[in-house]
Amino acid sequence: MNILSYKVNKKRKASLDFYLGKSQRKLPEFPKNIGLLTSESGDAIRDFRKHLGEFGFNVVHKDVMVEGINSIDSIVAGIRWFNEHPDVIENGIEVLVITRGGGSLESLQAFNSEAVAQAIFASKIPVVSAVGHERDVTIADLVADVRASTPTDAGRVISENWREAQKKVEYYSHSFLRSMDSLINKQQEKMTYQWKEITDIFFSKIESLFEKRFYFLKSILSHFSKIIVRDKKWLENSEKQLKAHDPQQKLKQGYSLIKDDMGKIIRSMDSIKIKQKLTVRVADGSFGATVTKKD
Repeated sequence: MNILSYKVNKKRKASLDFYLGKSQRKLPEFPKNIGLLTSESGDAIRDFRKHLGEFGFNVVHKDVMVEGINSIDSIVAGIRWFNEHPDVIENGIEVLVITRGGGSLESLQAFNSEAVAQAIFASKIPVVSAVGHERDVTIADLVADVRASTPTDAGRVISENWREAQKKVEYYSHSFLRSMDSLINKQQEKMTYQWKEITDIFFSKIESLFEKRFYFLKSILSHFSKIIVRDKKWLENSEKQLKAHDPQQKLKQGYSLIKDDMGKIIRSMDSIKIKQKLTVRVADGSFGATVTKKD
């Protein structure tokens, strides 16, 4: 087994420089399908999943040995398996995470091996290495496309863009809602103002119309009132005139009305003859008379 410690010796440094000089593969901006290489019995898998977040990730876990005499072969086989089985999930694995918890330098030897470095280098899938604690740096970390300090940090690295996108969506959603609230409030104020203008104009027109009708009716009533007063005076005057010319009134004043036997009023002496029968009417009745002489 070829083991490279963190303090690689000068004879192996040229080989390490070859791996480190490669152009790194970029992680997808928003990965969904993740391959996970770690031991199913360790805390790394739990910490990774916990901090990955709830963004609908599809995690395909392959159990591998992360320490011990067979760990190198197990890790290399796991890397190759994901690369040789792109159909393990729809649309394929987009990111491969190799992780384990912290430990002694001896327990991390598999991740300092040239075989693991070669497998990571040859992977067609971008690799995130998250081995040990933050102070632990392995050759696998250096050769991988992205280094995460811990399994927890690996979860954050994978979901970072999703979290930022979520923040932006929330920010723009809140901003949009605030803008809509502001726009709705402005439109409501505008509509309230316009409605007030419309109702003011409407009631002003109604009031003006009623005033015109009122003054029109008032003028008609005034006109008829004047006519009634005028006609009343005319009737009163006519009544006075009628009373003034009423024969009965004259009779009451001592006058008498004389008619011949034909009922014709005697107006002059020329209308009567001696011995002519006449009817004399006074205020309280009438009586007959005979003409005996003419003066």
